[in-house]
This record gives sequence, structure tokens and C-alpha cells, in this order.
Amino acid sequence: MSTNHSLHSYLDAEAAAQTRRRQLWRMVSALESTFSIPDGNHLVFVLGDGSERDNRHALYTWVIRELQQMEQEATSRTLPQLTNRLQRELSRWELDRHEV
Repeated sequence: MSTNHSLHSYLDAEAAAQTRRRQLWRMVSALESTFSIPDGNHLVFVLGDGSERDNRHALYTWVIRELQQMEQEATSRTLPQLTNRLQRELSRWELDRHEV
């Protein structure tokens, strides 16, 4: 049973990773089209980390890096709001607990 559950968890994670990669490549394609990024490798050191084989893969690296940065920024902005909401929720729970 545990092995079966582990296999399903692995397959679910792999399917999610494949979906994420497809979404990223769609974003790359949209950006390539919007900015008319040509074939070649002249943007590898501008957008990528220097190890990519071409502009497309450099743009993929850039998209991942930018999305990670955006996620970190969103987390930084959201954490105070979550802290306040959790405090209210726990306060409500504490009041309800004492009324019983």
C-alpha cells in the first residue's frame, strides 16, 4: 500500500513538473514572438547563465529566474497579511473556546 501511494505521489509530481515545463515554454514562445527574438546565441550571456545553447534556452532560464524573483517578492509582501489574518483567526478561536 505504501509503495503504491509513493508511486502515485511520484507520478503526480512528475505530471505537475511536465505541466510546469509546458507552461514555461509557452511563456518563452510568447516572449520570443512579442520581442522578435531571433535564432542564435547572442543573448545567452545577456539572458541566461552562459551555459545555454541558444537564445531560446537562455530566455527559458531568464523566465525561471524572473518568476522565482517575483514569487519571493510576492511572499515578502504577503507574509505580513497572512500574519495578521492568522492572528485574527486564532483570536476568534480563543474567544470561541472560552465561550463554550
